[in-house]
Amino acid sequence: MIKFIRFVFLLFLFMSLLKVFKKFVKDEKITFWKCFNPKFVFSLFLKYNYFHYLLVGLLGLLLNLFLIWFLTEFIFGLEKYFVSYLIGYFVNLVFNFVLNVKVVFVGSRFSVLKFLSYVMYSLSLLVIQSFLIKAFVTFFGVEFYLPIIFVVMFATSIVGFVFLKLFLFKREK
Repeated sequence: MIKFIRFVFLLFLFMSLLKVFKKFVKDEKITFWKCFNPKFVFSLFLKYNYFHYLLVGLLGLLLNLFLIWFLTEFIFGLEKYFVSYLIGYFVNLVFNFVLNVKVVFVGSRFSVLKFLSYVMYSLSLLVIQSFLIKAFVTFFGVEFYLPIIFVVMFATSIVGFVFLKLFLFKREK
């Protein structure tokens, strides 16, 4: 039963992300061939502040990885790397929300409802990332926990940016 619920949840999440992606492609009139035009791709990155988002995300990622490493190596030990990951994730969540409101999505205002929505989005992402991290660490070995966490977090950043840009941090008039 739990596997079925997990499957339905992931299917729902995938369908939601697919809807976001379709809307973005339609709004920007993106074609297959335009994706190979560096000038077009670069202009999209500039237009949507993706470089700012990457910088905020990179700073948050570095903070997160440092906390994971520090907590794993000096406090919890290698066996409890996942506890370190969760603590680092929640510190990163607050850090990224504040910088996203202030730097990336400038036309957006801070509100408690927006923060709670961001937390719900982040928790959904945490479930997906946690599943992937656990699976990859089990497959490759616990000694590779840090690069695995880095790769999984980076891989989910593009989908996250599109979702946040189109839904949570829309410009307010």
